[in-house]
Order: sequence, then structure tokens, then C-alpha cells
Amino acid sequence: LTALERGSRPIPGSVAGKLPTQDKRPLQFMMIDVQQGDGLIFLTPAGRKIFIDGGDNELFARFAAARFRGSSVEQPVEVDAIVVTHGDADLFDGLSEIRDSETHAMLRKRLFIHPKRVFHNGLVKGPGTRDSKRVPDEELFGATVPLPDGGLGIRELVDDPSAVDDARLNTPFRRWKKTLQHWAGRGPIEFRRLARGDRKAFECLQDEGIEVDVLGPGSRDVTVDGRR
Repeated sequence: LTALERGSRPIPGSVAGKLPTQDKRPLQFMMIDVQQGDGLIFLTPAGRKIFIDGGDNELFARFAAARFRGSSVEQPVEVDAIVVTHGDADLFDGLSEIRDSETHAMLRKRLFIHPKRVFHNGLVKGPGTRDSKRVPDEELFGATVPLPDGGLGIRELVDDPSAVDDARLNTPFRRWKKTLQHWAGRGPIEFRRLARGDRKAFECLQDEGIEVDVLGPGSRDVTVDGRR
């Protein structure tokens, strides 16, 4: 039996008697303290890995490097899906720290991954200023359309954030784009814009009896100037 203390130093030990066992591992859920924002990891009984968000600092990358040791550029950790719930930097900018960790001076803090899938809500945020003037909030996500019941709908939805022109992206999204392109160099990545009711995205988990309900965002068709 080997336990790990906080500093990642192994502590050997033993347990007397027979330990209770089960046929398979449980579904593991890890909530990482990233301070501002969110960072979650799911590890399925079959060993599939799902990253959900990643904060905006190095804390998520540090935790993941300690949890999934021994990765290298030749043998990256296969992450079955990265889910970015929305485009505020404190939710996803820390994922780019994983790429930056590859050159960390300390080997135990390096993490090499290849995400098979990247799921997101289809929105990318643009620069906050234009011609030295602040861009109104309603213009940060691109073209909008007035909704019949009031408010605005976003028209410029993105399927692949790694293919968006840099001029359309703010600083964290440009960094995220470079990170995705870097990982894509290790193998194909399925990019998918999620919407409410989209269950097919997580079909890769069905053979384990795991079902995922996508609750948002919602979308609808509207008619503008006679065009649907």
C-alpha cells in the first residue's frame, strides 16, 4: 500500500486483514480549488477522463499533473472530453496552463495531454476595446438579432474555436486557440457546439451506463426581415 502526502511524496505502509473489494471502480468526481472560477475532473469506472472547465490560473494544471503522472510528448494522457461551459476567462484560461506546463522546470509539474473531444457553448468573446473605445457588452459575442419577446440572440455561433480569426478573439480566446492547435498536432480532436438536449455528444460513455443531459444553452429559429 502506498499513500501520497500533499507534497506528492509516497509513503509506504500496510493494512492488516482483508480489504473489501468491488468489481469495478466507482465514478470519481474531483472538484479542484481553482479559487475564482470552476475546475472539475470526472474519471469513469473504465478510466475515461472528462475535464470540465479549468479556472484561470495554474492550479488545475498542477492538480492534473499530480493526478496523471508519467505523461510525455510521446505518451500524452488521453482525455476523452474537455467541456468548456462558457467563455469567461476564469472558467477556461487555466486549461492553457496545461500546455504551458510542458516546459516547466520541474518534471512532476509537467502534463502532456491529447483531448479527443472539445465541447463548448458556441460563443467566443471578442476584444473589449476597438479603436481605443470600449466595446459594448452586447457586441462582444458578434452579430445579434432582436428576439420577439425582447432581448438579443447571438447569431455568430462557432463550431471550431481553433479556426476563428484572431481579430475576432480576445486575449484568453486567442491563447485558447493556440492551445487547441497545439493539441491537435497530436491527433484529431472532435469540436462540438453543445445545445440543450444534445445527448449524442456523450455517446462514448453509454457502454458504461453513463448518461449525460445537456441543459443549455438553448437555441431557436427566428424570422428577421422575412428571413428565417
